[in-house]
Amino acid sequence: MKLYLFFFAVLLSFVSVNAQAQAAPPSCEIQVLAIEAALGDADAQYNLAVAFHQGEKVPQDLAKSAALWKMAAKAGVVSAYNNLGHLTYYGRGIKQNYAEGIRLWRVAATKGHSESLVHLAFAYADAKFLKIDYVEAYAWAVAGKQAALQDTEPDMQQAISKMADEILAEIEPKLTSTTLPLAKRRATLYISRYVRK
Repeated sequence: MKLYLFFFAVLLSFVSVNAQAQAAPPSCEIQVLAIEAALGDADAQYNLAVAFHQGEKVPQDLAKSAALWKMAAKAGVVSAYNNLGHLTYYGRGIKQNYAEGIRLWRVAATKGHSESLVHLAFAYADAKFLKIDYVEAYAWAVAGKQAALQDTEPDMQQAISKMADEILAEIEPKLTSTTLPLAKRRATLYISRYVRK
């Protein structure tokens, strides 16, 4: 019942915002997404969350994105775990919770989600919650870069590879002649476990 009330409120917000602003009416695509999301379609929940996150065709609302990605994640949408992890780790639209953000990224990372693999690399290097571990950061970043090659969208491949390269450039100088071989072995292990063939 709460789900239906949430989406009814979303639909009402479309009507009230457009009536007040005298802007163009919301696209039929968004209305259809909202209805399908209210009926429990996980892909629609995910895509509507993206629309709220980007603020295109609807006003940006990160709290609504978080709520929708949470529903999509419960239904098993891997990218929803990644995106919800990002909002949670950085406290955007939802209460900040480093441990929960990392947990969500781990769920997606173990399913081969390239961006989550790289987010874990940053988490091991940023000292916000996890103890700094450059071996782990290196391993997750290399695995993420390798997983990005499996992405079907060239823009995503580039973006994830760039993120991985940034963290690798930061941490490689901090690895020693002892820790670098260990980091490479661990990266090989993570690639074998988490990167789709």
